[in-house]
Amino acid sequence: EENDSSNLDMGARFWRELAQGLLLWWRSKDNDVGCMNDMTECQKCFEVALGYQENSSNPQVWHDVSEVYLRHGSVHGTAKVLTHVLESFPEYEHRTLVIWKASMAFRHLNMYDHSLEYSTFLLKEYAKLAPEKRKRFEIGVNGMTTLDVAFQVARTLHLIGPTRKTETAQAYQRCHTLQQRMVATGHAVAAYGGGDDKGNDDDRGGRRPPSAPTTFGDA
Repeated sequence: EENDSSNLDMGARFWRELAQGLLLWWRSKDNDVGCMNDMTECQKCFEVALGYQENSSNPQVWHDVSEVYLRHGSVHGTAKVLTHVLESFPEYEHRTLVIWKASMAFRHLNMYDHSLEYSTFLLKEYAKLAPEKRKRFEIGVNGMTTLDVAFQVARTLHLIGPTRKTETAQAYQRCHTLQQRMVATGHAVAAYGGGDDKGNDDDRGGRRPPSAPTTFGDA
């Protein structure tokens, strides 16, 4: 039986892999002049991919979409999609990384209470680990340690202002104590700085962004 290739539905897998391939290529072209067309094509492919239920029910696709938003400079869109991932896919294998990214995105948007909620949650999860695992000071995100999260908590409390002055002092003291413990156990400790707090976004709503819509382009 002959197949008419012109009538074939390229399908969910095709658009997903094309979109993710463009994202990988885009990463390799960071800071290159003329990347805007690549960004637009990548975004369009994800829009089409999410039109398929197979993709819209896949947390990795949404996670990739959050990166596309971030690379477009839409931190609010990033936070919105990351929130959707956490609410819709609680068993997602990269959940810890999503929580960390959401914490940073909300802080960038000056939504400090939400940022604090996520980063504090990571510290509580770390505290539940067995002693042997806690000795490694890992939080489940490549290249990040518990000290990075502790400093994020302290820095966010500091940004909230005088109303959290006592908690801020205690949080910085915890950072210092944690840093000393890491050094004492032979862990390399870089000077922690908490990133750039001067980045702004035009959309700084005072509430947690709602769950993401069913298609990328509506966000």
